Amino acid sequence: MRLGSIVRPILGELAAATGLEAIYLTRITWHDHQQEILASLNVAPDRLFIPEQVKLDYSDAVCRYVIEGMAPDHSDDVPVAYPDSDVARFLRFQTFVSAPVELPGGELFGTLCGASTRRVALQPAQVAAIRREARRIAGCLTDAGEPSLTD
Repeated sequence: MRLGSIVRPILGELAAATGLEAIYLTRITWHDHQQEILASLNVAPDRLFIPEQVKLDYSDAVCRYVIEGMAPDHSDDVPVAYPDSDVARFLRFQTFVSAPVELPGGELFGTLCGASTRRVALQPAQVAAIRREARRIAGCLTDAGEPSLTD
């Protein structure tokens, strides 16, 4: 079973459960200082489109603020919570949530994120679901080795 057959349904479930316009999985490559969008589900691509296989400098990544403890793991007021994020401003994020995808031993693989250009008041259970699915993906990555999202 390829990782994509597990990840893509998870993205769909989270989009339905949260009402966010985009849900996506990233990988952070520390030695290249890059973040790559491995998989994304764009529910409202006319408002927000997160393309797959895009790489950006990690310093521009919105989730960096969460990973480095500079911002909360979710907010429905992104301009206030992440005021220095050029990417969030460019993409017009109003709501953002991020959960780490940590491999055994604490190694950070990447993040599971969701975003919207409109305000979405995420409930604690919704944020907990994103964290739970990030852990589930991490377990699948451990079992699968090098990720391949193609089915």
